Amino acid sequence: MANQNMTPKPIHKGTAHVFGWEPGNGTFYHLQLSVFPEWDRFSLVWLNGGNGGQAATFAMGASFLALHYFQEKFSCGVGDAAAILAFLANFGLVGEIEFPPGFGKDGLRLPAESA
Repeated sequence: MANQNMTPKPIHKGTAHVFGWEPGNGTFYHLQLSVFPEWDRFSLVWLNGGNGGQAATFAMGASFLALHYFQEKFSCGVGDAAAILAFLANFGLVGEIEFPPGFGKDGLRLPAESA
């Protein structure tokens, strides 16, 4: 006998928003940010594959987000990591964010020091 109750039931209440992020590095990022207050978590999805992308969930209010952890979760290089971390910094969901050496908190490369 088939299951008569085929209606999906939400297991949480949260908000999800899709953003177009242009940090000034010549790249456009489609990012989805979802916040789940009752779980003290948020998730970030980088929609970089047309039909999907990398996703990770983080603790809200965490004191630190490490660069290498972020790069591992999103399978990205330092330039993309810096840009996406700058996007994330706008929301104040994490205490301190580690940016790659040579990049500012805006996600852009710092000017080279003149010799």
